[in-house]
Amino acid sequence: LHFFFLVYALLKSNIGSLILSLYVSVFIVFFLPLQYLQIYFIFHIIQFIFYLYEKFVGFFLHLCYYTVDFYSVYSSFFFFLHISSRLYHQIVFYTLRGGGQNRRKR
Repeated sequence: LHFFFLVYALLKSNIGSLILSLYVSVFIVFFLPLQYLQIYFIFHIIQFIFYLYEKFVGFFLHLCYYTVDFYSVYSSFFFFLHISSRLYHQIVFYTLRGGGQNRRKR
């Protein structure tokens, strides 16, 4: 639930959504293997759901505005933390997978 609030707080501002889409594009091009492309489509489905949510349930969002704004205060820190953890996970994953392939070749 915290992740959805974080994504919505980033999508609420134009700069945040631009940074988020740029990061996702770079991450897809450089780090993600082909079988994980479905995560990219799931992200776009979530983005479209948030767009519809903002358009048609605007009154409820106006009630929850202060909560979302509270999340957007420190969302940049968690966004940086998310990028760092994903990069570290990819480096460790590829290192371990390379070691496994070398062991199989022997």
